[in-house]
Amino acid sequence: MRWKIIVLLFLLLVIPISGESFSPPLVVGQAHIDVAAVRFDRTEIVMNVGETVRLTATVAPSNATNKRVNWRVSDAGIVDLQFSLTNNTIAVNQIRAVAPGAVTVTATSEDGNRSVSCVVTVREPVRSISLDRREASLAPNDELILTVSFTPREATNQNVTWHSTSPDVASVTPVNPATTTARSPQARIVGHKEGEARIVVRSNENNSITAYCTVTVSRSADPAGSAGGEQQPGQVEPVPTDPALGAPGTDGARIAKPVYPYVIAAGVVALLAVAALALFYKSNQALALSPALITAVSGQFSGQKIPFIKNRLVIGRDPEANLVYSPANQKISRIHCTVNYDPPSKSYIIIDSSTNGTFFANGEKLESGKPYVLKPGDRFYLADQEELFEL
Repeated sequence: MRWKIIVLLFLLLVIPISGESFSPPLVVGQAHIDVAAVRFDRTEIVMNVGETVRLTATVAPSNATNKRVNWRVSDAGIVDLQFSLTNNTIAVNQIRAVAPGAVTVTATSEDGNRSVSCVVTVREPVRSISLDRREASLAPNDELILTVSFTPREATNQNVTWHSTSPDVASVTPVNPATTTARSPQARIVGHKEGEARIVVRSNENNSITAYCTVTVSRSADPAGSAGGEQQPGQVEPVPTDPALGAPGTDGARIAKPVYPYVIAAGVVALLAVAALALFYKSNQALALSPALITAVSGQFSGQKIPFIKNRLVIGRDPEANLVYSPANQKISRIHCTVNYDPPSKSYIIIDSSTNGTFFANGEKLESGKPYVLKPGDRFYLADQEELFEL
């Protein structure tokens, strides 16, 4: 007992004399800052097929501890999210419009499950329109139906406006879509009095895109509405006057002109065209192909090494996919999945958009619309283990 008291007195005397104090070290830890919100730089996007746009997600506050977000698209067959990988964080470089429709792109924070959405509407613009006839003949009180065709056929806005340059000669009335089985807009043309009228149809999306039909109203017109162009009985076909064939002789025979200059010129033009096409194809192939490859381990493409096109590979039954499956294989979706290659990290980012699923080699199913990171050597399969691929 005495030695304990002696030690205690010694410590009380020594510590003040030395002027030093002893205290346990203070460990200062950085406080975790939660994510309060995720924001997009835009909440609505309207774009045409083939266009690309950027979509940026930011986390608030800016000094949040975990800024990672997970991306998802409701239908990867309409838009293609092109990803990159930076510091193990998946980011969207751009959105590419693939097919007409509307989808929702969502970014959700890993911390706090905060989400933000952007509605992307993809349109197929009208490039041209045409009518099923350019000319027609009517008798007074007769009528005919004109039908519009669009290029491309999948154009989003197929609304049009009709107009007659001479309504007193021939009037035009749009056909109610509810009263017809036609998929394209139609109009009823009625002849009133003799004369000529031009029926003009105009695209509502772009009023500079038009088509027309010239209607001639005559009492002697074919009641069925003739488009013309047929040879009438007794009509003599005119003798063609093609300069390359020469002029007709007195006996009806033709005097041939020398064709060697034409043949030589055509040959030179053909050679130049072939050379230009070959150079164009070679240069485009060099630009399009990326160093990324995927190997089909089994299935329809077993043993093949498939190159990526511009660091991207679309797999499915759609004819415009990069790796196209047979239409008879209904297990594979039209756009089954998309794989992006990120050169800086030498990683692959895969996103499923299928009905029957895309799976990792261990059988884990990918969530539709969610991007996953894969490394060279990783495997995945489509619908069932038969369609197996290795990166």
